[in-house]
Amino acid sequence: MLQTILSNKTLNISVIKNTPIQDWQKQVKTIMTDLIGSDTGIFYELLAVNAYAKQFINELKPLSEKQKENIRGYFKNEEIAKILLK
Repeated sequence: MLQTILSNKTLNISVIKNTPIQDWQKQVKTIMTDLIGSDTGIFYELLAVNAYAKQFINELKPLSEKQKENIRGYFKNEEIAKILLK
């Protein structure tokens, strides 16, 4: 479902690339808050995880050093960061 949201042309959510996760989420929240009724919660963390997964799946592109830095700095749950970085 999250991959579908990220790929939806109507929602037009930008690709995460090297954007700091907090900045990317601010953009996403302007689109999604009214639709899901919240601007906080695990939904936005999972969406960020899936934004990186989309890069792996669709572009077959590894994480850049900046993306790795963004992941380490953002995710409080170290297990999520470990999974993405592996």
